[in-house]
Amino acid sequence: MYLYHAVPPNMVGTVLYPLNELKLHYPLAYAEHYRKYHGREKLTEQRIPLLNNCLWNDVLFMMAVSPQVTAPAFEGVFGRHWRIKFFRFEAAALDPRKMAVLHTGDIRSGRFEPFDVAQMARYQEFSPKTVQHWQGYKAANKRPFYAAYVPHVLYHGHLDTTGVPIVE
Repeated sequence: MYLYHAVPPNMVGTVLYPLNELKLHYPLAYAEHYRKYHGREKLTEQRIPLLNNCLWNDVLFMMAVSPQVTAPAFEGVFGRHWRIKFFRFEAAALDPRKMAVLHTGDIRSGRFEPFDVAQMARYQEFSPKTVQHWQGYKAANKRPFYAAYVPHVLYHGHLDTTGVPIVE
């Protein structure tokens, strides 16, 4: 069972850093990634109670839904190839004490739960709301959130990607 994190197009080195750590190691890359929060800056102040009350920017965001599931749905909406590559991490190899799950659509309500590898089937569920989100953003000619309404697995810390497979 796997967890997926998008490969940053401008990744420097072999370590994935949460945004706040990235700022310390690679300020230019940080500035580029922080732009994703334009108009949503308040989100960066969100606390994650299950992870020592750390900030939103202190975690890496992964999903358990395989790109082989999301890509055909994305391509069906947008009529173009899904170009995102993902690191594929073994879920059982990661420290569950550093992990929580956020069921998106519930960000403001703070519906976080402890990560449990035995619940992976639940985390792998692909919601029809994701496709609806994409359709709405396509109609508005905006860039969609590719993992909208997909459970997010949050990892408090950084991860070395040396030897980690990349999938499309």
